[in-house]
Amino acid sequence: MPLKTAGNVEDLLKWGFDPVIIDAHLHCSGRENDRDVLRALDDAGVDVGVLLAPFLDPPYRYDDRALLQRANQHLASLVSGHEDRLIGLAVINPAGMALL
Repeated sequence: MPLKTAGNVEDLLKWGFDPVIIDAHLHCSGRENDRDVLRALDDAGVDVGVLLAPFLDPPYRYDDRALLQRANQHLASLVSGHEDRLIGLAVINPAGMALL
């Protein structure tokens, strides 16, 4: 099918496009599990969620390299096995890159 421009969702559906709803900014707390995240997405009618690793909620901190590693590991455990629905966005502190 050639690329067409549409003025509204109805046109996209008429042409056979299946719209995908993506929530591109979801903060993790570090206390959630994958089932709860997927349930929340389903309840909201969201197809794909982009999750940010926890770094705002205790015990995670942006200025602690070890805690950021744990935060990113938590994020990886949420996304693992759900790559069709969840996208993980790891958090790094560029100021701490010299510690690597």
